[in-house]
Amino acid sequence: MTYNFFEILGMCENENLYALKTRKYTSEECKNAYFTKFNKPGTYDLNASGVVIRKGLLEKVYQRILITPVVKT
Repeated sequence: MTYNFFEILGMCENENLYALKTRKYTSEECKNAYFTKFNKPGTYDLNASGVVIRKGLLEKVYQRILITPVVKT
């Protein structure tokens, strides 16, 4: 299968203008994600941007264009 084209879905942002966010993180989840990543107390605002799971950790991603591959048949 070859991907020749991509469809732009929207952008990661605070307001969720494109209705692409699939969940809202609790304060406790934000604190746990920060502690797990940096090994010190703090808060990682996971609701302010897009989030991916990388190597088992919740990681914020900053302003990005969200795309999906389009397969031409």
